[in-house]
Amino acid sequence: PFASPTRRRVPQPTYRHNNSSLSRSLRNYQPITFDIVGYSMQGVSMRNVLYRSSSINTWMAGANDLVFASTGLRRINLRITWPGLEHFDWLRSVNVSGPITRAQLAYYIAQNFERFLEKAQYERSAIADWRIGRNGIRFEHLVLISLYNISGDSFQADIAVDPR
Repeated sequence: PFASPTRRRVPQPTYRHNNSSLSRSLRNYQPITFDIVGYSMQGVSMRNVLYRSSSINTWMAGANDLVFASTGLRRINLRITWPGLEHFDWLRSVNVSGPITRAQLAYYIAQNFERFLEKAQYERSAIADWRIGRNGIRFEHLVLISLYNISGDSFQADIAVDPR
């Protein structure tokens, strides 16, 4: 559970690879978490990741930890899905070859979510509670919890929304 009573997890549909035998044969990687120092599994504000990046080492737990260092991955595919916008598929390639820190990865993820929201605000949402834009969810509401492997080199972010 989140410490903030206004924070809620975004129920993203998880992408499933069409080739089930390929999905089973590929290695699963441990989730990479993003936290503020002293607060476990609460996530970090994506806005702070982008706009307070010069001081990120002081407030993000493990900001300088190397991620993907021993995986052999050179690039990952970041997939973003959103409730009510299943038709609006977002897939971007992120260079993770060496080395990349937790803070740098968070920055790339936040950049992609900012761009996603810029484009998705013009899409018609099938679910009013998850509408994106001026009268809905905005970038400054997004909280990055973790990044997890969904298939092969494809990853998806676990995110929450906090309108405070």
